[in-house]
Amino acid sequence: MEKRWGYENAIEFAKKERDSIPNVPWVEFHQNAADSLDFADVIGATNKELEEYLSRYGGTKAILEQVVASHEMKLGAMQAQFDEEYNAAFAKLMQEISGKKPTRDEARGLIMSSNKNLIELFKRKTEMEAAKKYEEGRLKLYTQCWVTISRIVALRTKGIE
Repeated sequence: MEKRWGYENAIEFAKKERDSIPNVPWVEFHQNAADSLDFADVIGATNKELEEYLSRYGGTKAILEQVVASHEMKLGAMQAQFDEEYNAAFAKLMQEISGKKPTRDEARGLIMSSNKNLIELFKRKTEMEAAKKYEEGRLKLYTQCWVTISRIVALRTKGIE
């Protein structure tokens, strides 16, 4: 029996495609995750400290951009699988019902209440959407921190007139 296709297959395919692209080295960061970045320290930081802040905030921003892109890829694959399975279940339900057809909302309720696989996929998709939103918020935070530090560096290099 052939194994059913699922969103995990799309993710595996994407990873294989990524690995097949030549000459794109992986970027590694060896920052200790326990290190905290206190943004309040930026105000009195020396130029050397600002360089470190720029690299740490910028590096973390880059990592978060990749995390958000990865979440978007997974979410897209989950959505495609959900849509396909839901549409098939909807068509089957409509064929099986004789007489008055249920409304779209009623049909959705019937489908979701009787299909454990769709329920689990919907939950997983909802969790991935929440994770993506959370990481997008962190990305915005790190982007703003990096932009602010860049402005401080620009003002210091320009000099105050």
